[in-house]
Amino acid sequence: MQKQSSRELFFIILLLALFVVGASFAIRGGHQAVPDSLPSSLNPRSAGNKALFLLYRRLGFFVGRLETNWDSVGNNTGLLIVIEPLDDARLPSKSEAAHLENWIRKGGVLLYAVTLPARPVDSKDTIAGDLAIEKAYDKLSTSTPNLSDSPLLANIKRITVQSPVRLIPSPAYRILFSDNQGPAAVEKNIGKGGVIVVSDNLLLSNRGIAQGDNALFLSNIAAAYSPIGGKKILFDEYHHGVGLLISPNESSQGLWSSAPVPIRLALLYLLALTILAIYSANQRFGLPKTMDSRPYKPSSDYVSAVAGLHRRAGAADLPLKILAHGLKNQLCTALDLPLDAKTDLIVHFLSLRESLDASSLGTLLDRCETLSEKNRPSELDMLETAVELETWRRRIKLVGS
Repeated sequence: MQKQSSRELFFIILLLALFVVGASFAIRGGHQAVPDSLPSSLNPRSAGNKALFLLYRRLGFFVGRLETNWDSVGNNTGLLIVIEPLDDARLPSKSEAAHLENWIRKGGVLLYAVTLPARPVDSKDTIAGDLAIEKAYDKLSTSTPNLSDSPLLANIKRITVQSPVRLIPSPAYRILFSDNQGPAAVEKNIGKGGVIVVSDNLLLSNRGIAQGDNALFLSNIAAAYSPIGGKKILFDEYHHGVGLLISPNESSQGLWSSAPVPIRLALLYLLALTILAIYSANQRFGLPKTMDSRPYKPSSDYVSAVAGLHRRAGAADLPLKILAHGLKNQLCTALDLPLDAKTDLIVHFLSLRESLDASSLGTLLDRCETLSEKNRPSELDMLETAVELETWRRRIKLVGS
């Protein structure tokens, strides 16, 4: 048994060690799999946006990451940051765009950073489809604010921009700042909310946030639409490939293939542990043993043993006295007489109630009470007397009382 328990403990520790090692490699592999050029708040490299995420958190804003599609953006979110390029397998669907527009009209603000490819006006896009994107020279430039009264540009003197695209906005937009190649940031109102579009390869990135007044501009946006202690700021990571795929583009891709590697490892570990538990529960802890079968003894053996005991003690008449005394007590109880009533009185009331001659019963009870060593009858006579007592009990319906 001790050997069996030690073996099970060894397998459990081995499974736990494999799980920890596998999860560590999965996490390390996940970090290595993030492309250097991915504009993600999880990417600490130059093209990533982790510095902006940490800046918002350090300033006290309620900031998080969106790891599901836009359908889950609720009224508790004030600012949603979406940065191109997006994962080709997770391009926003029409239902997502419709939900996002409804969220904006209720007061939400979308900060959208665009990049190549260039694209014309899209009438199907009801959020920012009235904005064209043209190719530009990807070089570092300095831009000055175009609107002096906008709270987004408060205390802003210069913005550092480097992007391969510029914006061609419709009259519905207000140009926040531009350089010699064209507008680099615009905004417009949609219902109670709005959308801010920036052409960005540098403005929100880790390498560009510290240049010029870029960090101040981004902080002004957060303070205007998600003040400290108010609604939260979300970085869209779902459309960069983070989180479970809600609607796979390929029908062959299921929930298991969409789940993150640590979740898969945890489920496999639990499965292996369950199999081990089932295996252990069905193992013997030793060799089988045959139980000794004891001979069956009938319940009448107790009566025979008691009778033998009285016989060896020289008190074979005692059981007969006990039977007679018990019958007498039952009669007194049934006739509402005191338990020490005389036999003559018992016989008298019994004859009145049952309309029978009970004189023979009185003689029988007196004979049982006067038994002694000198006039003790034989065992056969005592057996016959016991049968006669039982007959009277049944005759006057005292059985079971």
